[in-house]
Amino acid sequence: MHMIETTRLHIEPSTSDPLLAGDTSYSPHVRKRIYYIAQLFNTWISYDYGRCRVIPRGASCSLPGEDWTADEIAIWRLTDSLDPDRRLDSTELENLLLQASELTLSHSALELKRCNIALCIYRRLRVSGRVVSSKALSQVLHLTDIGIDNATEMARRHLPWWHIVNVPFQIICVLLAIDTRASLERVGKSVSTLRLVASVYGTSAIQDTFVSACSLIRIHMRRKMEDYELLSRVEEDMMAWEGDSSVLPPSSLPNAFISQPVEMPKDDVGESWDLDFLLSSSLFTPWG
Repeated sequence: MHMIETTRLHIEPSTSDPLLAGDTSYSPHVRKRIYYIAQLFNTWISYDYGRCRVIPRGASCSLPGEDWTADEIAIWRLTDSLDPDRRLDSTELENLLLQASELTLSHSALELKRCNIALCIYRRLRVSGRVVSSKALSQVLHLTDIGIDNATEMARRHLPWWHIVNVPFQIICVLLAIDTRASLERVGKSVSTLRLVASVYGTSAIQDTFVSACSLIRIHMRRKMEDYELLSRVEEDMMAWEGDSSVLPPSSLPNAFISQPVEMPKDDVGESWDLDFLLSSSLFTPWG
């Protein structure tokens, strides 16, 4: 971006800037495209790595309007809306996520841009400390599916693009952070895509990225195993209580609750029966 400022590509070509008057090397449209693509990359890098954006002083260049589609301009505006200095509440962030999910895009590179925006929005929602709605999570997972499919296709066609490595790695991190059955089911395909990208391009940086992703998965799996061991000990205690009725005090739950399998409700909730349903139910319902 410092080079952009030096060459004054951030200045509107139609202005009366004396330094631009004699420059006919490139058309005004090409100058605009170079400036906004450079600014877009600088913005993404700053968001991903928590660094400040470089904003040229006196920037007046307008968006290129000839061959930029409405969706390309929408992606740019969504990206600009995620400026870390701009405070957005959870409702505003979820609205941005909805806008991203509703775009109709025609190129794999644009799909990866959209997926990167969705991942950025999810990270903002997560660090806000607010509960992310199930609708927003579904939109994020849907966009990660699209991102992985497009990254796989681009790798198979040997199409180089910065997001082809960044997006699959970030998807793996987000899927592990969401930590639901639906998200964990997608980890395997995401790792396979990252492995494909590493095998196609074979640089040491990409290989390190793949190794880091595998390490994160192993750490997550180790924590899951520790949780499993804790619950296994509880199950052992429960089995001991079933064999010795004197272990439980008289005020405990009825024996029928322990010895008989619990029938999961199907009529109202169907496949949505899970811990969230259990924890949201009334804990004061009397035993019938």
